[in-house]
Amino acid sequence: MRERGASVNILVIRHVMRAVFLADCPALLDTLKLSNGFVSSWAHDEMQYSWRRRTTAASKLPLDWRDQGVDMAKRIAYNI
Repeated sequence: MRERGASVNILVIRHVMRAVFLADCPALLDTLKLSNGFVSSWAHDEMQYSWRRRTTAASKLPLDWRDQGVDMAKRIAYNI
């Protein structure tokens, strides 16, 4: 998934782990809790993943965000 550029986070890893456990050994899910801490530690220890810190810069809108949106829509319409 990562080689294709997909974003891999704790939720994705948890779903894949659950699917593998259900297919191979469903009894493990009775005793094993796939908590955020467990999945995060496992991904870090076993797969050498490092989690990126989130930034707040992406959540700040520029003052002219509406104008930029209109300009983008015009570029898309022109290219279509």
